[in-house]
Amino acid sequence: MSEISIIGLGAMGGAIARALVKAGYEVTVWNRSPEKMEPVIALGAIGAADISAALQASPRILICIADYKATSMLLDQPGVTPHLEGRTIIQFTTGTPKEAGDYSTWARKHGGSYLDGAIMANPGDIGSTDAQILAYRAGPLVM
Repeated sequence: MSEISIIGLGAMGGAIARALVKAGYEVTVWNRSPEKMEPVIALGAIGAADISAALQASPRILICIADYKATSMLLDQPGVTPHLEGRTIIQFTTGTPKEAGDYSTWARKHGGSYLDGAIMANPGDIGSTDAQILAYRAGPLVM
């Protein structure tokens, strides 16, 4: 079992994956476009065959894709949701506080826990002291 799975290897997700591998973490990666996994696998990451394998590979799942709708399209499928049991989802997706709260509720419904995150850096800064990454436990929005 790897320490963390990273879903989404665009500019930011790829930078995070590379930094974690270079720092000695055991990382599993998955991307909808498999060719984006190749450079990180060449550094020592493990490539997952599909989204379910990425979820099964690690207790922590870092998601770095466009938005909550894209996350739902990937994770909210009958063959995928059972693999969320006991996993911590760390979401670095652009969205609103309400979306974070709703996703936290959704993750708990499927046996997982949820952290919402913010990256205050450019991809080139990841792995340096110039990068700040925040994560917090999101809950339902109460007004």
